[in-house]
Amino acid sequence: MIQLIGSALKEALEGIKANKEAYLITIGTTAVSMSILGIFLIVYFNIQGMVKKWRENFQVVVYLQDNITKKDMEKLKSYFSSMLEIDEYLYVSKDQALKKFRTRLARNQTILDSLNVNPLPASFELKFKKKYRHFEKIKSIAEDVNKFKGIESLEFGEGWLGKIETMLFFLKFIVLAVGGLICVGIILIISNAIKLSLYARKDEIEIMQLVGATDWFIKGPFLFEGILQGFLGAVLSLIILYGFYGMFIDNLQASRFFIGAQSFLFITPRDVAYIVLSGVLIGYAGSYVSLRKFLNN
Repeated sequence: MIQLIGSALKEALEGIKANKEAYLITIGTTAVSMSILGIFLIVYFNIQGMVKKWRENFQVVVYLQDNITKKDMEKLKSYFSSMLEIDEYLYVSKDQALKKFRTRLARNQTILDSLNVNPLPASFELKFKKKYRHFEKIKSIAEDVNKFKGIESLEFGEGWLGKIETMLFFLKFIVLAVGGLICVGIILIISNAIKLSLYARKDEIEIMQLVGATDWFIKGPFLFEGILQGFLGAVLSLIILYGFYGMFIDNLQASRFFIGAQSFLFITPRDVAYIVLSGVLIGYAGSYVSLRKFLNN
């Protein structure tokens, strides 16, 4: 079996050498196509990572009316304590809120010295358990909390939180759609390249069929040709991606308009392995399509 695989691989390499220009074009086209998909993946994974990091520190702030009664305050505390979704809640008094605000203002905190009355409301800061940190659940909880007496307002970034989750959904859809189209396109490209090789060796294949050569003996070299094209195209696409990624990060770090550019990450080693494996499978599929059509004629 190992000898057969070695023989098939050797013939595949000879076939690639004989049609070097066509295979180089196919590998280049495969690499560019997979690089486009890789760009979408990098953007998607980084946005997903930023949202995940933000969710770890996410909290809902419930601002209280100045005249809230002790009874209403106790009802709120009891409700928060009973909620399975809430990991912890923290009461922030008016004085604590003003102190925090002064700290945020830093050097400009002197502008508060002229205030005779503390304008900031007391509040509860709610932190949610990990599995409940998504828009629909938080919105539902916020609506329930807002029904209690003594609440002035409630803040959880409703506008932009919904937009981010919608954007993630559509970006994921685009990645899947573009990925599917690119995979089909690459299969057709590799299929056509293998088809040229098959027609170039048509007489040789017919002789092998007449003398009773096995399907594997005939198909093996062509399957390896496709697999090698897909593999090399995937590896080259990763090199292209990493080159563009490096240039992009350098430009971000050199710009004053971007903060935290160093946190923009390349795809994980696991995803690199998936891309290479996808290239191999796509190459195999392209070869298989051509072989099936050619040998069934």
